[in-house]
Formats: sequence, structure tokens, C-alpha cells
Amino acid sequence: MKSFLKKFFVAFMAALLFMTLPLMDTKARAEDKKESFDVRISSGIEGKFRALKYIPITVEFTSNEKDFKGEVEIRVTGNANGSYDAYSKEVSATQGEANKVVIPIKMSEGSSKISVNFVENGKVLYEKKGLVSSGRVNEANLLLGVLTDDQTGLSYIGSTSFELNPDQKGGIEKVKLDENIIGENNLNIDGLDVIIINNYNMANLKDEHYTTLNSWVNRGGLLIIGAGANEGKTINNINKDFLNIKSSGVKEENIKVVDDSLNLITSSLSANEGKVKAGSKENPLAYSFSRGKGEIIVSAFDLGIEPLISS
Repeated sequence: MKSFLKKFFVAFMAALLFMTLPLMDTKARAEDKKESFDVRISSGIEGKFRALKYIPITVEFTSNEKDFKGEVEIRVTGNANGSYDAYSKEVSATQGEANKVVIPIKMSEGSSKISVNFVENGKVLYEKKGLVSSGRVNEANLLLGVLTDDQTGLSYIGSTSFELNPDQKGGIEKVKLDENIIGENNLNIDGLDVIIINNYNMANLKDEHYTTLNSWVNRGGLLIIGAGANEGKTINNINKDFLNIKSSGVKEENIKVVDDSLNLITSSLSANEGKVKAGSKENPLAYSFSRGKGEIIVSAFDLGIEPLISS
């Protein structure tokens, strides 16, 4: 009897293993199988955005199964029930290679859900859902973008606060910019209130960058460009069709900035179309240029060097 039970037990276990192994193998294969696309979604510039303005959505992706030629389409809830608004960009991606696209979208108040779709020949091959929630800039604050080769020099700006009225204070939320976010689409920077270009080689900027900046300023943006010690990188390299300003050189002088007297290296600026914003006609410290609803200001000194950053 024991022998029979032993044989039965062995046979039973063998049958059980026989039935289980294919299932285990199938499960392992299912777990090992990659999605057709690896996708990572991020929103805003360094995660920050302003409500009711265009928000740049960055989609980093890899097509795992084949080369992909089609559209990356972002869908957001529309105003009508059950409708959606779509924003898309054509892409061509080689299988296995990492790709990145930035698509600006506009969302209605209270909306946070988006879906990223990979569309080829009118067919959705893959969909990934996402949320645009954290990172919204307080309405009392300014969202300021900085284009510079030395972020440390302008770090003090991020700690600046100001009084809107006796009961309300505002602050500055600072984000880093690069030529990619500026050049791809002028709506990528729609949510910025101010852009500072300082100690940055403006020879890197192409026509599309100037078109974007000009469009943004005309819509009401404030662009500030620093000169002074690094004028060779900024105003000396600026596209004169965009802004016709020049310097006859730099000098070291003691000037009053707000309540402080500072020793600074300043540019000897001249501009036919601009108005003196600070200083005097004989010794201008800043020029102002009106563009549509916005303004361009050129500072005679670098905004990110001593003693200014420690004052």
C-alpha cells in the first residue's frame, strides 16, 4: 500500500509540474516582454508652469518593436462633453533609439489629465496616460527663465520677493532655459513672465530662436539682457536685425544701484531706437525697447557678478 501511495504521489507531482511549467514559462515570457514603447512624460519647464497658458509637455520615448514614423499626439479634455483637444508633432524614430519631443498644450481650469498617443497611418499604436498637476506657479509670483552659462551667478534672483499690496507678497520662481526649449516652438515659453539672458554666448542663437523671443515679447513678455564684463558674449553677438544696440567698450565705475553704491564694469551702450531706462543720456545704465505689449531691457552691467550678487 505504501509503495502504491508513493508511486501515486510521485506521478501526481510529476503531472502537476508538467502542467505548471508551461504556465510558469508563459508567465515569465509575459513579464519579460517589453511594451511596444517606453515612455516618460514631464510637464512645464523644470516642472513649473502657469495655469491657462501653454504648457510644454516633454515626451521621452523609445520604440521597442520597430522603426516608428508618425505622430506623437497629446490629448486633453475639451470644452464640450466627451470631446478632446489634440496637439501633435510628426516624428521619425529608429527602433531602440532614445527620442524626445516637446509639445506645448493648453488646458482648461481644473483639468489635469492627458494622454500621449503614438499614431501611425491614423491608428493609435500605443497610449500612455499622465497628469499635469504639481508645479503650478502661484498667481502672485513671477515665472522667470534664465539663459546663461553661469547659473550660480544668478541664483540670488530666485530668493527675491516683493510686495504687491499691504496684504499680499509675491516672489520669483526661477527656471533654467536652453536653446532647445526656446527654438522648437514659441509657445513653449508662453507661461514665462520674464526671461534673462546674461553671460551667455548669443552666437548660439539662430533665426528660429529670435523669432520665438520676438513673438513672446510682443505678447507681453519682458526680456532682460546683461552686458558689462561679458558683453562680448551677449550684445556683441546679438542679431542686429533683432536688436540694434552696440557698445564702444567697457569701463569700471562706481554707480548707485537702488540704495547701494557699487563698483561695476559697465558697457558704453548706444542705441538709436531705444530709450534710456536708467542712468543718464550721457551715461546710460539701461536701455528700453518697446515691442508690442512687451519690452526688452539691456543692462550696461553683467547681472551675475560681484559685487552685485552679494549686495
